Amino acid sequence: MHSRDWQVSSTRDCVQPSRRLLLTLGLSQPLEDNKFEPFRIVNAQNIGDALRVLAEEDVAALLLGPRVAQPEALDTLTRNCSERPENAPPTTIVLGANHDSDLLQKYVDAGQVFYLARGEIDQEHLRHLIVCGVQHFALRADRSRDPLAAGVESAECLLDLCTRLPMQTDLASAGRLVIETGRDILHATIVQCFVYDPDAETITPADASESEKWTYSAASGLVAFVARTGERVCVDRVGLDPRYDPDIDAPVEMSNARFLAEPIIGPGGLPAGVLTAARSGEHAAFSHEEIRLIESLAECSALTFNQILLQNRVQSLLMKRAVGAEANNAIFRQEALEYHLRSWDQQGDVLKVLPPWLRRAFWIVLALFSASVVGLTFLLHGLRNIFGKAN
Repeated sequence: MHSRDWQVSSTRDCVQPSRRLLLTLGLSQPLEDNKFEPFRIVNAQNIGDALRVLAEEDVAALLLGPRVAQPEALDTLTRNCSERPENAPPTTIVLGANHDSDLLQKYVDAGQVFYLARGEIDQEHLRHLIVCGVQHFALRADRSRDPLAAGVESAECLLDLCTRLPMQTDLASAGRLVIETGRDILHATIVQCFVYDPDAETITPADASESEKWTYSAASGLVAFVARTGERVCVDRVGLDPRYDPDIDAPVEMSNARFLAEPIIGPGGLPAGVLTAARSGEHAAFSHEEIRLIESLAECSALTFNQILLQNRVQSLLMKRAVGAEANNAIFRQEALEYHLRSWDQQGDVLKVLPPWLRRAFWIVLALFSASVVGLTFLLHGLRNIFGKAN
């Protein structure tokens, strides 16, 4: 049986394959096909022709040029799209709207126009704008099915993670918390969390303590593939994949397991880590909902992981600077410098907070002291009067 029959490796495509039709109406110059791949361009002759295309095809983007009455065209076309809610609305871009910009403002306010320009723009820039528009509406549709907003147990687990994870100050505790949450929501036998270091070309388990830390090469394994490319991997039998490495992906005894790996995105859109989940091949394959859950888990983890990694990098740079400074070496012991740099993130913490009962006792003592001062004043005044009469 060929590998294509039993497993699928999923990757992200910036433009949905089913939505690659670009509809134009009223442009001054036709678009060049070779500059707009992978889109298929359809040039409508009038509003009726555009309505027919919208009814028959799933249009990714709609371009309106200056050679059409844009307010009337938008009114007709957007009303037609709203009557067909089963299809996502196209990315609408209006070019040459110099005179009708005020009339088009209501469509902009309603989110029915993605971009509006006073004239026709360069086709290379236009293509980039269209691709970003398609991505924008695809992401907005995804957010409507946000796992965090669902009223299910997995959403509660993710929300709890988002609350507790920012409180972690080291990778080991953050990694253990992410792994624990992954087991709960993905029902996987093995959940792993790795940190990718592109400078050292290594992959390290995030939940390992300093004394137990070990590293893997980023040159082999499905985990390394995800770390190198930033692409999600989902396979039905991990041991049959040519990228499989039992040392890092899943042990040999689970070579028939179903395997799912998701990148944790760092600065610049580059992978900073990898989340993996594996379960027995006797169980069901990972569903689309579970793929969305591990994607949400990676998104929730990214901010804290990136912050801790940046902190560790700064500590390392400060350590090197301290080691290389001859003046510091002559004044301070090396152990003192290392202790100071390790604990720099704790500076500014409150040293001690008074217990509530002590704060209340302070005011009670202050009131008693004030009362005693007042009483002593009256007592002295009375004694002075008595002794004055006696004299």
